[in-house]
Amino acid sequence: VNPACVKMFGASGLQDMVGTTLFDWLHPDSHQIIRERTTQIIESGKSNKPIEIQYIGANGIVLTTEVQSTSIHFDGLPAIHVALNDISERKRSELAARKADARNLAMISNISDVIGILDANGIMTFKSPNIEKRFGWLPEDRLGTSGFATIHPDDLEYVQSIFSLLLGTDNSVQTLECRYGCKDGSYKPIELTASNLLNDPTINGILINYHDISARKAREEEKQNSEALIRILSTAINQSPVTTVMTDLEGNIEFVNPKFVETTGYSAEEALGQNARLLQAGEKSRAEYKELWDTILSGQNWYGTFHNRKKSGELYWESAVISPVKDEKDSIIHFLAVKEDITLRLKAEQEIKLKNEELSKLNAEKDKFFAIVAHDLRGPLGGFMGLTEMMADKEQHFAAADIQEMTVQLSRSARQTFNLLENLLEWSQMENGLNGFSPQKLKLSQVVRDCMNIVSESARKKEIGVFADITDEPTVFADKNMLKTVIRNLLSNAIKYTPNGGSVNISAGLSENNTVTVSVRDTGIGMDDELLKSLFLVGANIKRPGTQGESSTGLGLQLCKEFVEKQGGRIWVESEQEKGSVFHFTLPFLGNQEEKISREKVAETVNAGGQALKLNILIAEDDEVSAKLISIMVKKIGREVYRVKTGAEAVETCLKHSNLDLVFMDIHMPGIDGLEAARQIRQFSGEVIIIAQTTYGRYGGREIAIAAGCNDYIMKPYELETLNEMIKKHFPG
Repeated sequence: VNPACVKMFGASGLQDMVGTTLFDWLHPDSHQIIRERTTQIIESGKSNKPIEIQYIGANGIVLTTEVQSTSIHFDGLPAIHVALNDISERKRSELAARKADARNLAMISNISDVIGILDANGIMTFKSPNIEKRFGWLPEDRLGTSGFATIHPDDLEYVQSIFSLLLGTDNSVQTLECRYGCKDGSYKPIELTASNLLNDPTINGILINYHDISARKAREEEKQNSEALIRILSTAINQSPVTTVMTDLEGNIEFVNPKFVETTGYSAEEALGQNARLLQAGEKSRAEYKELWDTILSGQNWYGTFHNRKKSGELYWESAVISPVKDEKDSIIHFLAVKEDITLRLKAEQEIKLKNEELSKLNAEKDKFFAIVAHDLRGPLGGFMGLTEMMADKEQHFAAADIQEMTVQLSRSARQTFNLLENLLEWSQMENGLNGFSPQKLKLSQVVRDCMNIVSESARKKEIGVFADITDEPTVFADKNMLKTVIRNLLSNAIKYTPNGGSVNISAGLSENNTVTVSVRDTGIGMDDELLKSLFLVGANIKRPGTQGESSTGLGLQLCKEFVEKQGGRIWVESEQEKGSVFHFTLPFLGNQEEKISREKVAETVNAGGQALKLNILIAEDDEVSAKLISIMVKKIGREVYRVKTGAEAVETCLKHSNLDLVFMDIHMPGIDGLEAARQIRQFSGEVIIIAQTTYGRYGGREIAIAAGCNDYIMKPYELETLNEMIKKHFPG
């Protein structure tokens, strides 16, 4: 043993090794091969080729050696010379390299990306095994082929240009997207990262990483589709004709669309963060809101209506659907309300309902009315026909007294029929707006005297005293014919239901609200409560004969009610059986002197600062009395007051006086009516306040006037308080 061997085996000296056997140092796995090799050397007398043998050093470390054995003679005896070369470190390095290679190959095979290496000419020199899993190719399918052969034709030029760019710079890296061809003929989108490692002795090529981005592309496409859908939905919501509101689980507003802003008057900034209670008008009960919350918190849709309040304070109706919004775990995360303003629809439905009810009522009343007319006409006409047939019979002979009696009966039948037809004509004219309602200044005492003269004969026959407690005052504003019809009917009824020798008294006095109350009191048979309830109802068919059997047309009191209300008044009755009745009705009061009214009765309209208004006013009125009355009423607030009688003059005056503040426009004037005049005025003046006025109304009259350009609508005659309120409404100061 030489010193180098001693050192290699880790022995402390030659004495540790000399005298030992070879097998004392050999690794057990090497015993058999050494025996075979030694035998061969001794027998052949030649050297063996170097082999790798493992020994165990003095320190127990396994040594891998390269052994060269040669047959020799030592001290004249055959021997074997063994030369040992310690290759342990090299073997360890090789093993580590092999392990690294195996590990790297395993890693390359198991990562998702495919790895490839191209030479400078673009020829594939390496493909990782996982290419089969990703693209269907075996590694050997691609080795030695062009790396560009699998690139989609449409992407080839771009990829080659990047490859050329890559070759021009050492250690450069380029990343690009393209489509890679699979073995089945399909293409997959990939992200290709190429690194120039031609100068790296280990790689010596272009290292390429093929990353399959099919899933990412699918997600991107899905995201793009989703974003496109979201944009479409967002546009639809923003342009939707219905209100859309999203809240959190507490009802706090997180989103509103433009229709919400338009409907409620709140801006989006004002609404966001506020609770949905912001719109409540306080009309829904706690129980109703509890039912709403119970429904949506249970995951169900709630359907219903709200009477909400806008920012301006205006109330409006909404139909609503409130739905829970859930996440992928089926948990409620928001509430979505889709609402529609149904105010106009409900108003239209209500108007239709009222019209239908009104029409139904009118039809029922007219049916009863015609039944009354038919019944009342049949009686007197039947008697009239019977008597005339008897008198026309030549074979009948009547005494003078009989003829006298039949003549009286004929006269009564004719009078009753005439009264019925007269009332029927007045009723028909009133119902169709053909009665020419023309209120004027009247001395009430004169009208009462005229009516007393008409009923005087009936009163004389029953020895009933008719008295009037009315002086030259008051002066009223009423339609003369209608007023006479009312007083005549009330006096006639009082006489009819008062026994012989009784009395009837008519009186009048000034009452509240600048009105006159007229009362007709009798000492007649009176009425019970049941009769009082139906007294003024059309078609009530009250068939109660007078104290001497006088008949009734059934229309008198209905006419009185309609005509009194037409004047702006009301009618009522007080009665007690066997003690008589008192009928009262009211009329607008003018007083004794117009200047006195202007001075004492016209309340001064003032603005918010306490200063009297001074307005430039135009009165367009063809009726002298009405125009005079309005002039008196507005005297206190008028700076300049102009009066015209036609629509054309009203338009001309507004053109001439651009500083006009207020126009009282009578609808019915000769030539151009008030509505057309208002339309023409609005073509050049949008600021002047136009008040439409008429002596009789019709359904929808206010809406028609507003549509023509008027600011408001008032029925004549009207009281001073009504006029003052309207002026304050449009001139608050």
